[in-house]
Amino acid sequence: MTKKPLNRYKTRSGDKTSNKDHGTGESLMRSLFARLAATISELKANPNEVLNQANGEPIVILSHNKPRAYMVPVETFEQMQEQLEDYRLLQEARKRMDDESIPVSINELRAGIQEKSAQGVEQA
Repeated sequence: MTKKPLNRYKTRSGDKTSNKDHGTGESLMRSLFARLAATISELKANPNEVLNQANGEPIVILSHNKPRAYMVPVETFEQMQEQLEDYRLLQEARKRMDDESIPVSINELRAGIQEKSAQGVEQA
């Protein structure tokens, strides 16, 4: 497994397997979100060793020196999912802040709750 930090990935110009340059022929720099890298061959040969060397950090998996996937610890993935959900909720809250509000007194609110509760009892 490659132990040196990988911060940037440079595509080869004219590489027929990559259209990252969108036909410009220029090499592009691409950010990687891992300090450690392993090839698919290394992962196949000894997955436990790759995981152990990562020491809980994300790993970028390379195929033909190109990033193909990330492997992250379960805890990291779960935290990422929670943060994404928090972000979605924040976006929804911001959107709703622009909605028109309807003023309601506490007495109107209580009356509405009691009415709904009575309807539920009648249906049961």
